[in-house]
Order: sequence, then C-alpha cells, then structure tokens
Amino acid sequence: MFSKTADPTSAPTSRPAGSGNAARSVLGSDLRITGEITTSGAVEVFGSVDGNLTADSLTVGQEGRISGSWHIPPLEESLEDVVHGLGEWTTWVARVPSSDDTGRLVGSVRGRVRPGDPTVWETGRLMVAADLQGRGLGRALLALAEAGAPQTVSTYWINTGRVSEGNIRRYKRAGYRQVPGEGAFPGTVDLTKRRRP
Repeated sequence: MFSKTADPTSAPTSRPAGSGNAARSVLGSDLRITGEITTSGAVEVFGSVDGNLTADSLTVGQEGRISGSWHIPPLEESLEDVVHGLGEWTTWVARVPSSDDTGRLVGSVRGRVRPGDPTVWETGRLMVAADLQGRGLGRALLALAEAGAPQTVSTYWINTGRVSEGNIRRYKRAGYRQVPGEGAFPGTVDLTKRRRP
C-alpha cells in the first residue's frame, strides 16, 4: 500500500505558494505503482496505477492509466445531495448534437443567491468535458451563470480547490480575486468579483 501523508516528525518541505498543506504529485510515464494512493493534494498520472487512487484533484494524461477506482472527495455527492441541489440551485448544461435526441452533455454550471445574503451569487460545479477544454466553453458557462443572477446581487462568488492552479488562474482572468485564507470548505479557496452596473 502506498499512502502519501504528512509525517509530523519530519522537517517541513517547501510547497507551492497558496497550496496550504496539499502538494502536487506527478507520476511519470516510466512509473508503475501497485496499491492504494491517498493524498489531500493533486495527482497527475502519466504512468500506471494498479490500484485505487483518492485525491482532491486528479489529472490523467493521455498515456496514463488507473486500473482501480478513483475518488475525488470534493466532487462526490450522494443522489440525495444531487436532488436537493437541483431544488436549491439553477443549473445550466451545454450539449452537442448526437445520434440520439438527448445530445452529449459537455458542460454544466449552477448558481444561486446565497442563503441569507441576497447580495451574493454563488456559482458552483462548473465543468467542461476534458476533450473540449481550452475552447472557451467554461468561460461561456461562467458568463451564463453570472447573467442569471438577480438584480439584488452585487458580488459573484466561486470556490475551488487550493491546489487547482489552473482553475484559480482562469477565474482571475475572468475578473475574480482570491479571498485570503481558507475557503468555505476544507482545502479550498474562495474567489469573488464585484458585479458591474
């Protein structure tokens, strides 16, 4: 079994700025691991993992392979949580035509007025299919969610993993600023943007 955890008796190691206690682990294309991998950080797999992998952020390269199951706890929700969320959030989806009538789901985002504060619009679960990333779909979905905010809203809010450097960079390019300190959930950061009149 392979488990990446902090050893309280070892000397502290340097971490990337803004990563808190989590780090990024890269499993190169020449590496094959047999067993369990568990980390509160990010994992990039370009090699082979024969076992289960749990991480807060996971990227699997084109040649990477995971033969067991993988879990990303910040993205896991029970069916009950999903149904409850549909009642509390407005959800938008992007589909592309397919041979059936439903089309392929390629992206989604959701938004809502923050409970107890009608001036804040919370955006969450912004997702784009891996093969369509980098083409502006995420930016368009974020803009769509922001446009769905009622007039009472003066601030947009979004949350992402503190080691999700790509997401943080994208949100900053969209005008968001990172709020200092820990985010609303463990291992995350909050970002906000003032609504323009």
